[in-house]
Amino acid sequence: MPQTLASDSDAFERGRIAGLQEAILAIMSKNGEVTDQMRRDVEANVYHDSLINWIKSFR
Repeated sequence: MPQTLASDSDAFERGRIAGLQEAILAIMSKNGEVTDQMRRDVEANVYHDSLINWIKSFR
């Protein structure tokens, strides 16, 4: 069954969110140990704008 544009869009957005979460965890790990709670907090955040702001806060 072919994917619809909506499911393609959803998959793309999930990929973008996962990529931002990975970037945040990578930055955090450079700054020190990443605890389980820190990892859970990042993984629980699925909001694009919030993740972008989080990345900007590391500057």
